[in-house]
Amino acid sequence: MYKYKVLKNELLVPTVRSLSLVPLKKDKNLFAYKPGQYGAISLHDGLRPTTSRCFSIISTPTNQNVLEFSMRVNGKFTRAIKRLKEGDRVDVRGPFGNFIFDKYIHHDLVMFAGGIGITPFISMLRYADSLKLDNKIRLLYSCSDQNNVPFLEELKELEKINPNLKVNYFISKGDTDKILDCNVNNCRVDEGSLRQLNISSNQSFMICGPIPYIKSIKELLTKIGVNEENIMVEDFSLSSDFGLRSLISWPMGVYALTGAVIVAGSLAFGIRDYYVSKDQQVAGDEAVPVFDPDESILQEIIKPVDEPVDINTPSSQNQDIVAKPSYNLAINFSGTGGGNVNGNKNSFSHGEVATLTAIPDSNSVFSGWTNCDNVSGTICSVSMTADKNVTAIFDAKTTTPTTKPKTKRS
Repeated sequence: MYKYKVLKNELLVPTVRSLSLVPLKKDKNLFAYKPGQYGAISLHDGLRPTTSRCFSIISTPTNQNVLEFSMRVNGKFTRAIKRLKEGDRVDVRGPFGNFIFDKYIHHDLVMFAGGIGITPFISMLRYADSLKLDNKIRLLYSCSDQNNVPFLEELKELEKINPNLKVNYFISKGDTDKILDCNVNNCRVDEGSLRQLNISSNQSFMICGPIPYIKSIKELLTKIGVNEENIMVEDFSLSSDFGLRSLISWPMGVYALTGAVIVAGSLAFGIRDYYVSKDQQVAGDEAVPVFDPDESILQEIIKPVDEPVDINTPSSQNQDIVAKPSYNLAINFSGTGGGNVNGNKNSFSHGEVATLTAIPDSNSVFSGWTNCDNVSGTICSVSMTADKNVTAIFDAKTTTPTTKPKTKRS
């Protein structure tokens, strides 16, 4: 769990709010995440934490100073978020999710955002802008009306400064006079729209939004010959406070789990006592039970938990998940040059050693690593026993001017 405090809490449009957090204390173990992931946040009501809820992260991993979330305003939990003031404590868990932008894979990417499904893409676009990536990205952003288009001004600015980003807006109802300076369509995304934008099957695709929206977009992509393996989806439930990203309430989840175990135990031993008292034979002063249930039956009824259950791990089926420790490794870049790092992946198991290789650009040199357990040349090794972050340093090549040797006059 990571402890944060509120920096800013603002309403972006009538239906969407953003929450900016900063670390409660200076801590080297910062919340490390990848563009597109989400986190679980819980508030504090008195001395106890509230229910945990999952929301998309919209900040970029390249800025560790601020952690920013965004959410739709509709539900008890989001109404509680509205009351948060600057300095209020917020606990964060995670990160979660595999809906991640990979700069090495997504060279030509088409993003489909339906309503609040824009949120993970904001993190990706900010990330691409901060690193000045040359990945080609087209965003197809669907909204119900022009008054509910969160991040509109930021998207305009990102499109202006990033020549590799193209944004198309699809407004399903009402006027569009407020966004006439954008590429706007007064309709839903359809097959004709895809063909007009030259969307082809050899591109990569990411879809985020409500389940009906995802289903319709996948059907359209299938019609134009896109392989399902090239489509990544992140589905948001139609409910604002419960659904695919809901977490079990804490501490009520623990109370309910404990109560269930107690009831099961009482039932098992009640059955045993019933048969012992009913069918016992008295021999002297000792009561000898005729029926003694097999101990294995009781062990099956009152089954011990072999592994810890993390009630804060999100489940797409809204069920408890047995926690299996896995960690994320965040890679930061610094220096005056540029380059890439190979060897990272979505998650590492406990104790696994991550091996990273720094690859400088043609006009840069690799200068070193920070926060590695072992370094050998361009190779960094990190033992994953927690979420960690490392930094690869690349500097621009410097050229030394050459001077012609002086010749003596004869």
